[in-house]
Amino acid sequence: MTLPTFDPGFTTARMTDVFSAPRRIATMLGVERALAAAQAAAGLVPEEAAAAIARACESFGDDAEALLVAGWEAGTAVVPLLDGLRAVLGPEDSRWLHFGATTQDIVDTALVLQARDGLDAIAPDLERAASRCWTLATFHRATAAQGRTFLQSALPTTFGHRVAGWWVAVDRAAKRLAAVRATLPLQLGGPVGHLAAIGAAAVPVRAEMARLLGLTAPAVAWHTDRQPVRDVVSALAEAASAAAKIALDVALLAQPEIAEVKVRGGGSSSMPHKANPVDAMRALAAAEACGGVAGIVTRGAPQALERGLGAWHAEAFAVPLVFQTAAAAAEAIERCLEGLEPDPARMAAHVRGTPPADLEAIALEVDRVLGTRR
Repeated sequence: MTLPTFDPGFTTARMTDVFSAPRRIATMLGVERALAAAQAAAGLVPEEAAAAIARACESFGDDAEALLVAGWEAGTAVVPLLDGLRAVLGPEDSRWLHFGATTQDIVDTALVLQARDGLDAIAPDLERAASRCWTLATFHRATAAQGRTFLQSALPTTFGHRVAGWWVAVDRAAKRLAAVRATLPLQLGGPVGHLAAIGAAAVPVRAEMARLLGLTAPAVAWHTDRQPVRDVVSALAEAASAAAKIALDVALLAQPEIAEVKVRGGGSSSMPHKANPVDAMRALAAAEACGGVAGIVTRGAPQALERGLGAWHAEAFAVPLVFQTAAAAAEAIERCLEGLEPDPARMAAHVRGTPPADLEAIALEVDRVLGTRR
């Protein structure tokens, strides 16, 4: 059985790699390695056993996709993963593998580590998009443009003021994702969340494991409190929404009837005179998909008692898709903005005949907004 691939328009090459089957299994192996190392540092696990577990994890060569498929027969991919590790470990070392932990500790921590890599993958596109918005807003701070409400001509504004609004949304989304990344938590609670199996060493083991993996150490396991995952997903959906807002505005302004901006045009199979705004199209489509799949997590059912049934497992489907679609939206809008060519003369033509505006006052407002970044 081969796992399906995602339509390339709704992901990016880097994000596809981050959430690939091999990366998912490799990340789980890294969590098992860190668990053994942290327990050895606390004196719970013999150092020789921790070293043997590390070697087994590093040399693990089982087929990643087959493990994920087998996981749905066993209930979790961690079971065949552990079976594969035990096959190369001796009996004494095997007894210390996965000591005191539970499946969800490994799966959740691996997901958090993949999320961190995913956030690092999307950040550059958002930063470039924000930078391009800031530059456009600064340059066109006093470029007169027709304001439109309910898609009808309203009062004049400036193109810079419109773009400053784009910048605020993208910059806010990028900062929120960075804040979420800085607080990504370890998951370690044992079978029902209290880590009683490792007793008084629970706190130092959790702290050392978090240090080894570069995560924060929570006060308690969050097996059925999915707020850490919701925080990531909702922040990504916000970023996609910011991209969609820009994409819609650009597509409207690029219409031949308005033509206040030019964008990279795609072709038409039947109308060669058209220049479809393909980057805006991709950003809008990806953002729409992102918002839909994000709801599986953000509006998901509550998690029952000490381990969720089904709702938790649905995250394995939803979270990678949220990352991929958000990344596609960010990549597309960055490309759209990079090739955006405003037409001040065309903008001025549309302003004529409407009530005059104090362009200098509007420009000062743009300066005030953009000054939060200076």
